[in-house]
Amino acid sequence: MQIRTLKDRKALLIITVAALGLFVAWQIGTNDLMAQDGHEHAEKTADHDDHADHDTDSGHEAHEDEAGKHVGHDEHTDRDEHGEHDAHEDHDEHKDVVMLSEADMKKFGIEVATASAGKLPVGISLPGKVTVNEDRIAHVTPRVPGVVREVRKTLGDRVHAGEILAILDSPEMGEAQVAYLGAKADLDVAQANVNLAESKLQVAKAHHGVTQTQVEVAQTDYDLAVTRVSIVETTADVKRAEAEIAETDYQWGKTVHDNTDELLEQLAQSVTIDEITDAFKGKPIGENRKHVLQAYAELNFADAAYEREKTLRKKGISSGSDYLEAQKGWTVAKASFEATTEELAFQNRLTLMAKKRALDATVRDVQEAEQALKAAGGAVKSATGAVHAAESALQVAEMGVRAAEQNLKVAQQTLEVARSKLWAAERKLHILGLSDDETAALDHISSGQRPDVTRSAMYAPFDGVVVEKHIVLGEALKDDSKVFVIADLSSVWVTISVYQKDLPIVRKDLPVVLSAGPGILTARERITWVSPLLDEHTRTALGRVVLPNPDGHWRPGLFVTAKIAVDEVDVSLLVPKVALQTVEDRLSVFVQTEEGFVPAPVTLGRSTETYVEVTEGLQPGQRYVTKGAFTLKAELSKGAFGDGHDH
Repeated sequence: MQIRTLKDRKALLIITVAALGLFVAWQIGTNDLMAQDGHEHAEKTADHDDHADHDTDSGHEAHEDEAGKHVGHDEHTDRDEHGEHDAHEDHDEHKDVVMLSEADMKKFGIEVATASAGKLPVGISLPGKVTVNEDRIAHVTPRVPGVVREVRKTLGDRVHAGEILAILDSPEMGEAQVAYLGAKADLDVAQANVNLAESKLQVAKAHHGVTQTQVEVAQTDYDLAVTRVSIVETTADVKRAEAEIAETDYQWGKTVHDNTDELLEQLAQSVTIDEITDAFKGKPIGENRKHVLQAYAELNFADAAYEREKTLRKKGISSGSDYLEAQKGWTVAKASFEATTEELAFQNRLTLMAKKRALDATVRDVQEAEQALKAAGGAVKSATGAVHAAESALQVAEMGVRAAEQNLKVAQQTLEVARSKLWAAERKLHILGLSDDETAALDHISSGQRPDVTRSAMYAPFDGVVVEKHIVLGEALKDDSKVFVIADLSSVWVTISVYQKDLPIVRKDLPVVLSAGPGILTARERITWVSPLLDEHTRTALGRVVLPNPDGHWRPGLFVTAKIAVDEVDVSLLVPKVALQTVEDRLSVFVQTEEGFVPAPVTLGRSTETYVEVTEGLQPGQRYVTKGAFTLKAELSKGAFGDGHDH
């Protein structure tokens, strides 16, 4: 009974496993049909995972070899099909991704920005036309009538300020230059006469100055002689006073000398300080008193100390070192006193001798001063005669100066007349078109040269281009002929037609984008002027933009479209138009992800010449390609760029 039950259980298990195998085979076929119908591969993977879980939970993989083989075959089939789907899914995931390194991004000029809000200009488009800058155009005409000798510039030539355009032969210019040269010669003669008169006046003044100097010298000599007398008298008085002072000083020095000798004699007798003070009270000794008495007091003190130590030494009270120290002090004080007295005696005698010599010298100085006083009196008499002679010569020199001044005045008047004539001739040359440099060149013509006086040149007033030319060789021109028209095209005007309805919003300083056509010329400037008047026929006003034109691409006569930004609106996402590319027939931007750059289809809103609003497909904060998107599109279409397409 138990054996039958076990067999029944085995049979039931085999039937169950077989049923499960059939279910798995049916499920795999159903998944294949779903993949062919376009269902997502993720659903197939989920079904397969559920089935694998069910097989694991059943716990009967090891039962019966036949059942095991059947299950193994089913799993192998499922793995093969699932591997094929995984490879296909990997290909789908990477088919729209471009992977780039930092070096490749720099190489291909790929630039990335963060998607954000912005202001989108709102503008209007108006017609315009490029015209010549009327502030920089000139009509060149000859200043004098004449015949064309040379033409150096033609239509389209670039010219620089001061460059010669053409040269004429003009009789009127010749007459004016000849008159200028004659006036210049007359001026040179008049200037030479003035120079000569000035030289004569300078000589007369110099002679007058010399004579005046002689008078001054003679007067100065006289004054010096008189002053010398006063000085010598003063000197004599000073010398006499010095002699008296020297005598007094000598007497005082002798008194000090005698008192000092007496003091030294008293000190040699070993008298006390008090006795010396009483004996020499009121007697002048000077600084000698202080030095000698101080040395004498120190000697007495040292002697007393030495005597005391000798007494104590005999009694055995004082030590040997104290005795020796006292003996040493007495010896030093005695030597110092003797040196002081000797020095004092020597200096006392030396001082008295010096004062005696000074007294003798002052006596000699007094004698010499009295002799000099007599000589100074004689010099005063000689200087008086020299002054009278110099004053007579000065009167003659003054008459010569007045005559030279009169001659110079006449020469200067003649020079002023010559200058006026030359100025008039020079002004006429300038009126006839001669430049300052050319007029100055006439001043340097030597007598042997023959200048080309009939030559008249026409010059460019500024840097520009010849836009009109009405001159040929040999042509006779009048002074009102319009020969050349020069235009400076480094800047041009753009004249904009502003319709009546747009006048309230078009004003000065508004930004404007000027375009001559798609892909031709584009410029960004600001409106510089809006006319206050309307044209009666067109009912439009004129706006003006001054446009820099350094390369000459903006040619006058070119029609343009002026897009004027009259307002701005806030948009949630604003991207440059160059970031847009058409991928699989849809406008897209390339978004930067962790895998690489992926094209993201976008829906656009309002736009301008360079920017566009994105309403769908791009989120704020996403990183997207702003420059180089076309390169990414091209490489994406090749299917072989970087690691992202290496399959």
